[in-house]
Amino acid sequence: MGRRGTFARGSRRTGSRSGFTLLEMIVALAVLSVATGVMASLFTGSLALSANSRHQRIAAALAEEQLAAVLRHPEQYAWPLTAAGNLELFEIRPLVVRAAPQPPSALPAVKAAASRTSGEYGQFSWRAYGRLPAAGAPYLEVTVVVGWTDAGRERLVSLTSAIPRVRVEGAS
Repeated sequence: MGRRGTFARGSRRTGSRSGFTLLEMIVALAVLSVATGVMASLFTGSLALSANSRHQRIAAALAEEQLAAVLRHPEQYAWPLTAAGNLELFEIRPLVVRAAPQPPSALPAVKAAASRTSGEYGQFSWRAYGRLPAAGAPYLEVTVVVGWTDAGRERLVSLTSAIPRVRVEGAS
């Protein structure tokens, strides 16, 4: 009676069975787990970048909206020109205190997305500043700064424009 699956001296196993050895399986699983870990870290990094980009976009839109409101209706804001000296920065305050910035009137149609979008606006705040760029300048620089906290760090977006001094002095 002959033997099946015997090993010849110095050679690999002979026989009809084929497949992976335990060592090959362990190496394949190790490579697969490292690749999965790398992909997961890339995915979480891309989510963080996406959130940061969304916050930057919202802050820029809010800054643009608030700057346009200040320039369009200077009479609705207090302009302390006499208290500030030439070339000094002064805060422009609304005469009527408003709540946090409001979300856009056109929200996503899906209720969950609309709720998430409107909730994001609550974390932003804004301030407006003015400055006379030179003594006797016929215009004022107006800067709106929108801020929020992201991962424990304060983030800011600012926009600057100009308004004729005559419009501001007539409003004060």
